[in-house]
Amino acid sequence: MNDLLKDTLQDFDTLPVAFLLQGQQAPYVFQIPSFQRGYRWEEKHVIDMLDDIYNFVSQDNKEESYFLQPLVVRRGQNKNEWEVLDGQQRLTTMLLILKQFIKRFNKEEAEDFQLYTVNYIERVTPNFDSLCPFDNIDSFYLMKAQQKIIQWCEEKKDYKRALRNMAEALFYRDNEKKVKFIWYVVSEENKDAIVSDLSAIKVFNRLNKGKISLTSSELIKALFYIKFKSTTPNNNQLNVDRFSMEWDIMEKQFEKDDFWYFISDRRENVGTRMDVLFDYVADVDYQKTDPLEAYRFFQKKYDNASNSFEHIWEEVKKVYDMFLRWYEDNRIYNYVGYLVWKGMLPQHIKAGVYKTAVQMDEDLLIKSLQELIKSKINCSKYCIETKRPFEEWEYSTDLSKIREMLLLFNIESYNKSNLKFPFEQFKKKEWDVEHVDSQKDNNMQELKHKIEWINLVIEQLQYDPMEQAKQLMKQGKELLDKFKTENQDSNNVFKDFYDAVYKYYNSNIIGEEKDTIDNLALLNCGINRSYKNAPFSCKRSIIIQNDKNGVFIPLCTRNLFLKYYTGAKRGSSQLDIIRWNETDRQAYKEQLFETLKFYL
Repeated sequence: MNDLLKDTLQDFDTLPVAFLLQGQQAPYVFQIPSFQRGYRWEEKHVIDMLDDIYNFVSQDNKEESYFLQPLVVRRGQNKNEWEVLDGQQRLTTMLLILKQFIKRFNKEEAEDFQLYTVNYIERVTPNFDSLCPFDNIDSFYLMKAQQKIIQWCEEKKDYKRALRNMAEALFYRDNEKKVKFIWYVVSEENKDAIVSDLSAIKVFNRLNKGKISLTSSELIKALFYIKFKSTTPNNNQLNVDRFSMEWDIMEKQFEKDDFWYFISDRRENVGTRMDVLFDYVADVDYQKTDPLEAYRFFQKKYDNASNSFEHIWEEVKKVYDMFLRWYEDNRIYNYVGYLVWKGMLPQHIKAGVYKTAVQMDEDLLIKSLQELIKSKINCSKYCIETKRPFEEWEYSTDLSKIREMLLLFNIESYNKSNLKFPFEQFKKKEWDVEHVDSQKDNNMQELKHKIEWINLVIEQLQYDPMEQAKQLMKQGKELLDKFKTENQDSNNVFKDFYDAVYKYYNSNIIGEEKDTIDNLALLNCGINRSYKNAPFSCKRSIIIQNDKNGVFIPLCTRNLFLKYYTGAKRGSSQLDIIRWNETDRQAYKEQLFETLKFYL
């Protein structure tokens, strides 16, 4: 039985997982070629596989086999060795599952089995028995999958019989129910090593050309691999090694969130982040074309390349080097990230700032980026008296412009300190333009929202020594008791309490207009909705607490609520810490205009 896979299985057949477990004999070895991506299954895929097998063994039916998706392989050079062309994700996940289930056997029983191994041909093979997520990106995903398998088994610990049935379906060849791969062997038409490699890659390309699960960059990688393997035969392995190393360096850089989120506005989970690099070269807008548009561009290049494909790879590397240059200068990073957030593709940013082929120095590039941003800002609505654009902007009619201006205000503030704006944190959240001071009109209807609001106010009032604050706190507690007893706001008594609190916290405010930019700031939706229409003092307290807990608060929003913009020479209101008054609003507006005057 030692050579079962070579001697008895047909080239297209079904293969029980148990047949890959060799006991004391030499284990089967599955090699993952370099043109395939590493392990990238998400937790959902792992859980789906576990649940499917669990349901199969748990159901009382006559089905004897559960079929996994195809495993496409090519015969290796050594005994029991196979090169995996398709199916490495499920094959690797199955190995992680087997490693967990064999721990449920006693020592004598476990010795009857020897698990197959998975090796990467040109990348570092992770230690499957001692995974470290910091070793490389493959180990990171493998560790997440392993943890999910352990968690899944722990959740099923009370179903010992079902777990035992599952183990037997995986490990025992004579078990009534079996889990099987669909086994497909690619025949070798030529024994020459190079031709054989190319044949394997072409099969991989053909199998996956139209699949959603593979991205453009993964297929493009196979094209480059084919060319580097087939050209200059005496030096082909050197070309392949160099290409693999360069690809790996780029892939690691794109896996860094601060790099990815400044160069891309793709906030959903993407399979391979390097797609943005090839979209640039192919001038593809990922929002308007099919996912494989860039691949088709490179496929045409490949088809028309009579010999070397190296000049195309050099073009890709130049684009990557340009991205890296943008990333390494904090000011360029911030401006590019802002333009990407506004919807510009990297290739269009480059076209907008590089007027000639001559490489710009950093200062000239920064000025060009500022001019590009200025051209994208709509400042058509001016105040007649002050001639300033945002004086007349209002929450109800100019929200998108206000959001853009407030983000640019933050960008320029980070530039002053030569810091990177954290796009990786900013883009992972949804953001509101929030009123700094509470709105006068009460728009709360549901009782639970009124109760939440009263609790927030009471929490602030208890630290206020003023007699009026003590009276308000007493009224608030009485109102809570009333709501608890009656479970309703009879006669709308909440309105009187709301108006009294509003008057107390806003007694020093001169203007009544709350929808202008001097009373607006950026906050993530989670924080904003947690205090709804609360007074300034409550909002300030919540923001400080979130800041302490490591929640990202934009720098200008933080400075505003800490009253950094209201200097002592301006008639400071810092002693009046519980209120946001006219002095604060004017100081904030002046800082906005001073910071952004170039664009206005």
